[in-house]
Amino acid sequence: MEMEQLRQSEASVSSSEGATEKQRRYQIVREALAIVRLEGQDPGQHVKKVYARYIEGDIDWAECANQITHAAILDLKEQLNELNYRYQS
Repeated sequence: MEMEQLRQSEASVSSSEGATEKQRRYQIVREALAIVRLEGQDPGQHVKKVYARYIEGDIDWAECANQITHAAILDLKEQLNELNYRYQS
């Protein structure tokens, strides 16, 4: 999920009681992604999907953190496969 999709998640927040929680979760993810990008990394699609599940309230922060590790590994494997394909000799 790209930042545009994260913005869409924010936009879909209604004015109900759950809106405040969803906005809080969105802000947490936004800050987490900003920190990652300051470190020179760009989260892959698997990581963004986990964050999207967290924003929607499907998982809590502890589960999100656990799944992020696995998602990041999947993203790195995909990047490695792409590089191997691109630079085959």
